Amino acid sequence: MNRRNAIVSFGTAAVGVAGLALSAPAAFGQPAHEGHKPGAAGDHWDHCIVSCTACVVACGKAREHCVNIAKGGKGEHAPIAALTADCGDCCALCLALVSRKSQVTAAVAEGCAKCCDKCAAECDKMAGDVMKDCAKACRECAASCREMAKM
Repeated sequence: MNRRNAIVSFGTAAVGVAGLALSAPAAFGQPAHEGHKPGAAGDHWDHCIVSCTACVVACGKAREHCVNIAKGGKGEHAPIAALTADCGDCCALCLALVSRKSQVTAAVAEGCAKCCDKCAAECDKMAGDVMKDCAKACRECAASCREMAKM
C-alpha cells in the first residue's frame, strides 16, 4: 500500500470511528451521553469529534490538491502536502482517542492543536478555496483540541 492509499484508508477509518462514536449509544437504545445536559463537559467531546473529523477530511483534500500541483512542476507544494498529511494523521489520532474518552486525550489534543496551528498558517499562505477551507478546519480543530486539553 502506498502512502496515498494509506492516508486515504486511515482518513476513511477515522471518519468511520467518528460516526460509530456518535451513533453507538443510540444503536443500543441508549441516549447519547446519558444524563448529560447541553453545556456539560460531554459537549466538548462531541465538538472535538466533529472538528477533528472535518479537519481529517479537509487535510486530505488539501494534501491531494498539493500533490497534484507539485506533480505539475510546482515543487514548493510538496512540503505543504506532507504537512497536511501529518496534520490529518494527528487529527485522526486525536479523534480516535476522543471517541473512546481515552485517559491520554488531553496530552494528544494539545499536540494536535499545535499541529493544526502550523498547518493553518501554511495553508493560509496558499491560494485557492481548498487551502482556505483546510486552514479554517485546522483553526476550528485547534480551538476544539485546546478545550479538550483543559479537561
